[in-house]
Amino acid sequence: MAERAIRREKDRYFTPQAHARAMVESLAALEILKPYVDVVEPSCGDGIFLQEVRLLRMEPMRLFAVDIESTPTLIETAKATGTTVFKGDWLADAAELLAMTTGRTLVLGNPPYSDNQAHVEKTLEHLRPGDALAFLLPLPFLATQERCRTLWSKRGLRYLAPFAQRPSFTGGGSAAVDYGMYVWEKDFTENAELLPPIWTKESK
Repeated sequence: MAERAIRREKDRYFTPQAHARAMVESLAALEILKPYVDVVEPSCGDGIFLQEVRLLRMEPMRLFAVDIESTPTLIETAKATGTTVFKGDWLADAAELLAMTTGRTLVLGNPPYSDNQAHVEKTLEHLRPGDALAFLLPLPFLATQERCRTLWSKRGLRYLAPFAQRPSFTGGGSAAVDYGMYVWEKDFTENAELLPPIWTKESK
């Protein structure tokens, strides 16, 4: 598989467990997660979303983690959850990696901030009918003229749910902007539905 340079250090900000858990539980409640056979977390870091998926014990389900380097935590996660780990660059290898999945596939995670639009576009390009994409993204991702001309000129966004609490990616203060759960479904052609805010258990 092709590899670019190791992801820049400033992009290795991992998702807090509370936000990953709340997002996975929301997807299960929406039955976005339930019918899927394979779940893929691209640019996964420590694989926190796959950890939370496995805790739901929804079988049968295959888990795949993709990153350009494997952290010790990811390796331990893989051993504990039966996750298959691929070392590779999602932006270069998405087509090849998604071709390994069978049946319905959910791509799930929190892409690197500097490449978040590229992750969305690359994933949508290779989804098959019945597949879905769920990413944790900044709410300002809805804006900018460039995305209005390119990404938002296409259909496919199914749900948008803001988080009531801003995540902390550094273990210190919260993020500078609000975040939300964006869910795309392959071939969905209607208008997106705005869902009530998602509360993490620690913030209720």
